[in-house]
Amino acid sequence: TSQGHTDLDVGRYNAGQKGYFWYALVTGILLLLTGIPLWFPDSLALGLLRVSRVLHHVLFLLTVAGFIVHVYMSTAMFPGTLSALTSGTVTRRWAAWHHPAWFRDRDRKDRSSTTAAE
Repeated sequence: TSQGHTDLDVGRYNAGQKGYFWYALVTGILLLLTGIPLWFPDSLALGLLRVSRVLHHVLFLLTVAGFIVHVYMSTAMFPGTLSALTSGTVTRRWAAWHHPAWFRDRDRKDRSSTTAAE
């Protein structure tokens, strides 16, 4: 039986969040690498400069598209996430539904710290 809205026992970060991290990291590095030749246009061959410019523009469009998808999926697609982004907190019900493994871990820690304080 499922503990949340997916069959996966999701921890603090789900597969989409982890995937977007790597997507943003890789496109960011590639944007930097294709942007360096654009800083020094006079010291490179014209062909390399043109290839670098085209790749840089394509990577920019892919980065923006990925960001738009990321924003949609992290707000409109899952109600309750926008308030989590603005307040920094989520309800216990939301956490248990969207990130069951993380919720159980936090709940166990909260219970043990409450027991230790008594």
